Amino acid sequence: QVLCQWVTLNPMQANRFVWKWSGDGKYTASSTYRAFFAGATSLLGAKELWKTRAPPRVKFFCWLALHNRLWTAERRKRHGLQDTDDCALCAQASETIGHLFLGCVFARELWFLLLSPIGLRPILPEHDEVIGEWWLRQRRRLDPSARPVLDFMLLLVTWNLWKERNNRTFGRAAADVSALREA
Repeated sequence: QVLCQWVTLNPMQANRFVWKWSGDGKYTASSTYRAFFAGATSLLGAKELWKTRAPPRVKFFCWLALHNRLWTAERRKRHGLQDTDDCALCAQASETIGHLFLGCVFARELWFLLLSPIGLRPILPEHDEVIGEWWLRQRRRLDPSARPVLDFMLLLVTWNLWKERNNRTFGRAAADVSALREA
């Protein structure tokens, strides 16, 4: 049977299967795995994130932050779930991921308290920024032996800032920066 006018099947020739995802046309499990990711883009900082020594739930949380998938006040307002997008920690700007973890005066004070004693004051965040870009830029500035400290600190600081933000958002007791520093 002819499927279209340009294809003619020869009944005397055996069918031949060609796997388009490998150079030799043969199927392999590894070529299937590579084909699964064809066209995919890598997430900025994903490799560094999963190598960091931190609890899995903290890594997953940071993965969501890198993907810009946290339900900040700005995102909830954009989806019509609330009227204001003020930062729960400072009430001075729109609560975006970049603001909450890097640009907020509360967050910057916490970063200062944690980075200054270990000699990392030059990498302090100064303003709202894409968290993955800031993190990777600061990692490059550091000696490779100091990078795991920054990685671990980034994950735990963002985790604790998010928990404090949730405490304030949902009416629980608010802590000051020094209490967060001890957490």
